[in-house]
This record gives sequence, C-alpha cells and structure tokens, in this order.
Amino acid sequence: MVHADATLTAEVSMPSMGHGSPGNVPPTSRGGGFYAGQINQTMLGDWRLHVTIVRGGKALGAVTFDWTL
Repeated sequence: MVHADATLTAEVSMPSMGHGSPGNVPPTSRGGGFYAGQINQTMLGDWRLHVTIVRGGKALGAVTFDWTL
C-alpha cells in the first residue's frame, strides 16, 4: 500500500521519438492508498511510464510500464 503522504512522480515518454507528452496531471492521493493522475498520448506508437514513489525524502521504489498504442 502507498501511504497518503507519499509523493508519486510519473515520467511519460515515447522513446522511439525522443519526447514526452504535454499536459499530464501528476498523480495525487485519493485516499486508501490509491493515487490518480492523467497522461496524454499524442500519437500512436510505443510509450513508457516511469513511476517513482518517495516518502519522507526516501525513494521507496520505482516501476516502469511499456505499452503500444
């Protein structure tokens, strides 16, 4: 479970094109260990999302998701 006082950063990129996506909304706590944000995928292709969780100034973990749109 991710605590409500943690900070999640979400980095969205399209590695094959060398850019990210504009207008993303960073994840924020929704309570109960759930976080929500928004990413905008501006074109078809391979995308990557890298999420880092920080609490009390310490990185608790990170995960990367790859998908094709």
